[in-house]
Amino acid sequence: MKWRFLTVALGVWLASGCKNAASPSPADAAVGAQPPIAKSPAPTGVVKTSAAVGVAAAPIEAEPYALPAGQTLGDALPPLPAPAAVLGGGGGGGPALLQAKTGCAADAADDFTLAKRLEVAFAPAKAGEPAQVLETCLLQKTSDRQDKVADTGKAFTVVAAFADDSRVAHTFEPLARPPQTLPAERRKSGHEGGGWATIIATGDPERPILALISGRFYDGAVGEEVHFVRQARLLRKGPSGWQWHDFAKRTHTSIDDDHLRGLCAGKADAAAADRAAGALPAACDHLQVRDGAAAKAEARLAVRKKRLAGTAGGTAATDGDPQSIWLRDARAALAKGDFGQAIETALLVDVVCGEAVGEAHSLIKDALAAQNIEPQRPQPAQTSNDLCEPLPDKPAPKRPREAATKGKPDKAGASADPPP
Repeated sequence: MKWRFLTVALGVWLASGCKNAASPSPADAAVGAQPPIAKSPAPTGVVKTSAAVGVAAAPIEAEPYALPAGQTLGDALPPLPAPAAVLGGGGGGGPALLQAKTGCAADAADDFTLAKRLEVAFAPAKAGEPAQVLETCLLQKTSDRQDKVADTGKAFTVVAAFADDSRVAHTFEPLARPPQTLPAERRKSGHEGGGWATIIATGDPERPILALISGRFYDGAVGEEVHFVRQARLLRKGPSGWQWHDFAKRTHTSIDDDHLRGLCAGKADAAAADRAAGALPAACDHLQVRDGAAAKAEARLAVRKKRLAGTAGGTAATDGDPQSIWLRDARAALAKGDFGQAIETALLVDVVCGEAVGEAHSLIKDALAAQNIEPQRPQPAQTSNDLCEPLPDKPAPKRPREAATKGKPDKAGASADPPP
């Protein structure tokens, strides 16, 4: 009944107040007072309103409460609900977004599946224009392998879809590395090659996405060598438009010390060849040769610390810790104002580590800030990792295990191709 009274009263005020309201006095105008509401006759149970307004006669109950002085009927009404967010907006008052009508995975071949998807938005060229979204997809195909040691069994395609519905794709050649010294009995199991890939948002609108594929292969007289192969493409705009430009190719080798220790003690059991070898003297001999490996690793970390402070030399092409050299050189380029060189040198760290590295992306943000460029923020948010170890000290991943007994499940449960 309270709201019914307010509705009717509002109609009465509109009908009678517009006709009979007196002009405000100069004093009222000076203090911003509201025009006085014309008084209605004392209620007799029924009030007839003006036909011009068109409000039907309705009974009016006693006023439910008196409005405080200086308030109007509108002050007593509940507040209007907040307007709904505009569709396509950035949320929280952000800019509207313009996306491609056809997603980056829409035309994927039937044998490829979506492995990862990233979105970044380019800042509008003019105020009030929508931000244009770049959508990037990493597509993966898994195939049966005739040679599980030399092949990864994975193929990858990367597709960039722009807001103007243009698309740029690149298919990587499958990675392969035939073993050089791995014995035939060890090629049967426990030494399978593996492959994986990722796409990394750089934050730089000129080089927005780094596509990176990786392979891991085993070799050596007792399968102790772990060989890593990486290839990277960088999405950037050239004279012919956006393209996936060849960026970097890297290979490096580390030694699986845990595997050697297991073979020396007769406890290695990832494959039938490991179990058949028992306590392997050759593995013990190899460990003795590597007795100084720990001291060398400490020395490399000491040199790394000096490089990151800009006080040590070294060449990335031949050094076992190119990551620290690239970070050092990228900072030097940044100090000189060579921002493009600083960003691309920092991205080499991502390539060798196989993932987004916090130290490298912090440097990229500094290079963008020096140019007054707001870094692109990927969706979903991207996780950065710590700088990986010098390459000779990079720990080997857990090996794919062969079940000890036929039909018995694999105890390790590890995939043949997780990232290291």
